[in-house]
Amino acid sequence: MTATATRLLRPATRPALVFATLFTILFAALALTGCAAGPRAADYPAVLADVETDPVPDEGDAADDPAIWARTARDGGALVLGSNKLRALHVYDLDGRETRTLESGRLNNVDLRPLPDGDAVAVASNRTTGSIEVFLLDAATGGVRPLPGSAVATGLDEIYGICLGSAGGDGFHVFVNDKDGRYQQWSLSRTDPAAFSARLARQFRLAGQPEGCVVDEAAGHVYVGEEPRGIWRGTLDPAAAWAPELVDSVDGPALVADVEGLTIYSPAAGPRYLLASSQGDNSYAVYCLGDEVRYLVSFRVADNETAGIDGTEETDGIDATAADLGPRFPRGIFVAQDGRNEGADSQNFKIVDWRRIERVIPEAGCR
Repeated sequence: MTATATRLLRPATRPALVFATLFTILFAALALTGCAAGPRAADYPAVLADVETDPVPDEGDAADDPAIWARTARDGGALVLGSNKLRALHVYDLDGRETRTLESGRLNNVDLRPLPDGDAVAVASNRTTGSIEVFLLDAATGGVRPLPGSAVATGLDEIYGICLGSAGGDGFHVFVNDKDGRYQQWSLSRTDPAAFSARLARQFRLAGQPEGCVVDEAAGHVYVGEEPRGIWRGTLDPAAAWAPELVDSVDGPALVADVEGLTIYSPAAGPRYLLASSQGDNSYAVYCLGDEVRYLVSFRVADNETAGIDGTEETDGIDATAADLGPRFPRGIFVAQDGRNEGADSQNFKIVDWRRIERVIPEAGCR
């Protein structure tokens, strides 16, 4: 009986052992492949935040997207606008102090551009009204005010991300999206010192959920993030068909879903960079904007123990400027939303001296 039983069991046991062996080999191969794809976020170079803003007044997932207004750059008059997707737009100075709150609705993303007369215009995606909210920024006073008569009804069900780009003079391109993948491109024009009008110029769709986007007026492109897929680049021309190319995907070494905020660092002279918030591993990817878009390096914002400022995690929106903001920030700043803000009950934004980021970018990386 024992011998017979052993013979009967062998045919069933061998395939199981072979399968287990093959599974082990396959698992090890996949693990090695994953390791070869790129370094873990903990291995990325760390930069420290120089300033953190006051926390938003609402607990939970509230702060989302920053926009930097260089204003009268060298006299320290720059401001940071921060969206609060639960109810408002917050305005901060470069010391991180909140100077004003505009209760304008559930504002998800915000972006801005200068006007020829020195003022600036900002747009925000208003989830309360499903509209594009328009703000006027007064360079003389540093005031920020909404222009309700200029709000643009989009008809989108779940308005989400937004970005703004100059079309020359008092004209602008506005890109706004819905969680279902729909995108709208609007032509925004200043019709009065305190009024704007908008015309729907183009519509297109991404397969997955979008949010962050950024306009590169210098090259005539718009970069849009598809959270579960990657970064796409398309033409800025509203008369052209939407035929984007995939710049980078979450399958590569730089991005871990979700792909969130996008911004461009564009100095008057020297290399230009595209930056992306890789939310899945709490890092930021840097790409060279030259003849081609090329990945250079990723970095993380770590705890600045000397200043008592924590690092960033689960970042949504980001922004950067190359403007000379005075002795503290002569090469500009990078701003990131902090999804955790350890030690506080609510989220905030971290401000990083661009020179810290410049030090971790390969010298020969972007020519």
